Amino acid sequence: MDTRGEDPWSAHDGLLMTYPFGAVVGMDDMRLALLLNAVSPAVGGVLVRGEKGTAKSTTVRALAAVLPPVDVVAGCRFACDPAA
Repeated sequence: MDTRGEDPWSAHDGLLMTYPFGAVVGMDDMRLALLLNAVSPAVGGVLVRGEKGTAKSTTVRALAAVLPPVDVVAGCRFACDPAA
């Protein structure tokens, strides 16, 4: 299979490849805020904003790719905790 010229971050064989979180440079405050929120949800969330093209979505997707899966109630739009 010839993959030259393809986007290396597109879906291959049903798997979505994401940019590695550790490879994101700069934006140290945003990275720290995302990591703190991942470790302690009591932080209450992170609002990510900035100019177009500053890798906001790329950084958040990269973090989501390294976090463990979470059990949720099937069909719940708000990712409801099944233990609640």
